[in-house]
Amino acid sequence: MVLSGDMAFQDYAVAKWFYHVMAAVNDSDKLLEKAVDLDNRLESLSIALDEFMDTYTEQDWAANPVDDCYKSCRLFENQPFYENLVLLTSHIYTFQQKGFEARHKISIDALAKALERNRKLLEELPVKLSTSDLEKYGRFYNERKKYKCTKITCRYFYEGFQDAKARKKHVNIHDRPFRCEVSDCLGAEGFANQKDVEKHTRAFHPEMSDLATTFNSTTTKRTAAIHACSICDKTFTRNFHKRYYNSIVSIYIRTDKFCRNHELSHRGERPHECPECGKAFTRLNDMKRHVKIHERGR
Repeated sequence: MVLSGDMAFQDYAVAKWFYHVMAAVNDSDKLLEKAVDLDNRLESLSIALDEFMDTYTEQDWAANPVDDCYKSCRLFENQPFYENLVLLTSHIYTFQQKGFEARHKISIDALAKALERNRKLLEELPVKLSTSDLEKYGRFYNERKKYKCTKITCRYFYEGFQDAKARKKHVNIHDRPFRCEVSDCLGAEGFANQKDVEKHTRAFHPEMSDLATTFNSTTTKRTAAIHACSICDKTFTRNFHKRYYNSIVSIYIRTDKFCRNHELSHRGERPHECPECGKAFTRLNDMKRHVKIHERGR
């Protein structure tokens, strides 16, 4: 099944299935009015709902029907799958109402266990494969980044890491108690303390801090910033002197590194630890500067 690519779609399906269910409900008027071959599409939807709910029978689908879900599904009222659709959307609604932590998790336990089992197989299998089978594996999966985050809202749920140690270090970030309150911000993964949250807010959400008016008043002319953070809208520029860099390539690499350091601060990651006291920093240069404090004290 792995070599046939059967598991290549699973991460997206596990993390996004409920979005598609709700899209069908929210756009039910367009679906019923404009869908090509409507009868066959409705029949396929009915079969899919039956199979999905029959597969995860440990879930008590009828436990918490939600009145609003009956209303939102009303355009499907004459369809044989109407009751199943109401119960499934009620499950989605009830789970989402559990709050912040629920957004990161898979709502169906058996589905979560299946994903964990399959991912473990995908991590362990490559070293056991022949050259030809490894080539088949590489057609569907990224062997270099097969260790993935367990949180479905995280971009590393899809992208992954090169080894289990890096993945574990990243997952620990999600368990930090102090979080950014801005919706969809990667700072929601957490920070070690409130001071880090405040620093993050000043840097990435100045409109929420007292510094907003201070920075907005500056009239300094800036060099064009062409290197954009892949997480927020912030851009960067570095004026490297030609005497120290012989090619455009070296300038790009250094600038790109600066931008990537900025992206680490979004997630509160501090990969560079002081060998003396263990204090961690986002940027290597900051760590080196800190080490000099210890050297002066000797």
